[in-house]
Amino acid sequence: MATTIVQKHFHRLQISRALIFLKDNLDKKLTLTEIANASGASQYHFIRVFSAYTGETPFSFIARERIARSLQLLIERDEAIIDISHAVGFDSSSSFNK
Repeated sequence: MATTIVQKHFHRLQISRALIFLKDNLDKKLTLTEIANASGASQYHFIRVFSAYTGETPFSFIARERIARSLQLLIERDEAIIDISHAVGFDSSSSFNK
């Protein structure tokens, strides 16, 4: 089944909404339902489209963004690693270490 130009534009719009939502809420524990709702898609449709357009799952994206933000904070701030890991949304130091 071929994807039309209109569908591609709509998918990009959904992904754009999701990325904005994710970046604005990285410090929170997010569910697939919340992310899909922010994009305007069903969960099933969202995860398929997100993965197709970004090459990763939403939760892989979240983990990568949290790591990037934590690296920036580790450079900029003189805080304990555990405090920084919590500030960017990791539940524990062990999840940050993984």
